[in-house]
Amino acid sequence: MNGPTDEAIAEAVFAYQLVSRMDFGPLGGVTHYLALAPSEDPPARLIAKLAGRGFHVKPVSTCRTSPDGVFDRATGERGIINTIGAGDWSPRLRGAAPPTELIDSAFHGMVLGEDFFHGLGGHGFRYHLTYSNGEWNVSGAEMLWIS
Repeated sequence: MNGPTDEAIAEAVFAYQLVSRMDFGPLGGVTHYLALAPSEDPPARLIAKLAGRGFHVKPVSTCRTSPDGVFDRATGERGIINTIGAGDWSPRLRGAAPPTELIDSAFHGMVLGEDFFHGLGGHGFRYHLTYSNGEWNVSGAEMLWIS
């Protein structure tokens, strides 16, 4: 991650993913293992922020996968991997999102993400983001694939 803007975007997208996957259990139910594509742990402070909001989250390095699913390395309990990856920003920029002080209300972007729970159980999404009132929000999600 390249600074506070990227972390704020990651927090907004992960929170959206977690709320939208509540059909797998209430907050604090199923563990969600968070990853930055392809399989890097997000910063510990981001995990702590999301946990502080009531989500049961851990870094992706604390789980293992098999064709049967996602499992906690320590307890063996099932979980879900939530990943976010590449972004695309308007106005056109290369690489990371710009520093917050350079963003105005016309700024918007897109981040790819996915979830995986077992063998052929997963989804890929394009998350649309807007920046307003000093924070990033997911304004919509478009499913790109399902398995």
